This record gives sequence, structure tokens and C-alpha cells, in this order.
Amino acid sequence: MFSVPAFQNEWYSRNMYVKDSLAYDYERAVYGPQSKFGYKNFIPKFTMAKFNPKAWAALFKRAGARYVVPVAEHCDGFPEYNSKFTLWDASRMGPKQDLVAELEKAVRADGMRFGVSSHRAEHWWWYNPGTKYHSDVDNPRYAGLYGPAEPMNLPGVRSRGEPNPNQLQDWRPPS
Repeated sequence: MFSVPAFQNEWYSRNMYVKDSLAYDYERAVYGPQSKFGYKNFIPKFTMAKFNPKAWAALFKRAGARYVVPVAEHCDGFPEYNSKFTLWDASRMGPKQDLVAELEKAVRADGMRFGVSSHRAEHWWWYNPGTKYHSDVDNPRYAGLYGPAEPMNLPGVRSRGEPNPNQLQDWRPPS
């Protein structure tokens, strides 16, 4: 979904809430304050009107790919599939399509293997910068997208906080 604002990179959804960042300044200049227009407001604009999974699969095959592993859920907390963990996903909002399932079908039909990458485990801290001032991140109506927005606590990073256990109930490391 970060392609909608088409500014910088896939970290836009986080950086648009980081004061004094280029994304923060861009967001305010183009869309207004984050309290009125947040990342959630890009969802209706994320239509995927030209999405053609068969063409994608054909391109991957021509490039010599034997397997395809897209990011099914970026840290932004908006799964590109029909998720059982949130109502904020591409099958219910935006394009209203299970983009991952459609791509998987096309890739497998072309004889390639298919897997997915998920960055959901990082979602708990992704929107934390938006809690430091008045923004839509603090609005409980949008908790399904923005998650707990806890402070990051990583080795070597000076910060406080840890993942909310409820956020990680659905995630288990491979055994």
C-alpha cells in the first residue's frame, strides 16, 4: 500500500509519523496533518486496478524464476491477503481482493513454487512515532491497523518497551 503516496520507500507508513523526517513533512504538505489524514486514508486509493497476476507470473517465469516469495504483509499491518488476525486487509478494503491467493494461483499454474514473507512480528512498534503527538495512530477506531504502537526495544537501540503479548499470539517461531 506504500506505493499510493509514491514517496521514498516502503518505510513511508512509519516515517510519515516521524517528526522532522522527509516523509513527515511531505505528508503534511500534500495531505495535511496526520490527525486528519493518516496512513489509513491511503487504503481506498489502493485499488490495484491494473493488477494482473498471470502477467506477473509470466514475467517471473521469463526471468528464470523457479520460485516466487512476495511480502504478504509488510510492517505497515495491512495484509495483502484475507487475514484472520485483522479486518484491515486487502480482501476487505482497498482492492477487496486476496492479492496473495491470486498471485499464488498464477505462479503455481506456471509451474513455479510459491511462498510468502511476513513482517507482522515487527508491526507492534511500527507506528509508535505517531503516539508522540496528536495523530490518528492514537484513535482506538484504527487500532486494527495501527496495532499497539509500542516503543521499540531492540539490541543496540536505545529505547524502552517490548512487544505486546496479544499482538504476537498468532506468531510462533518454526520448531
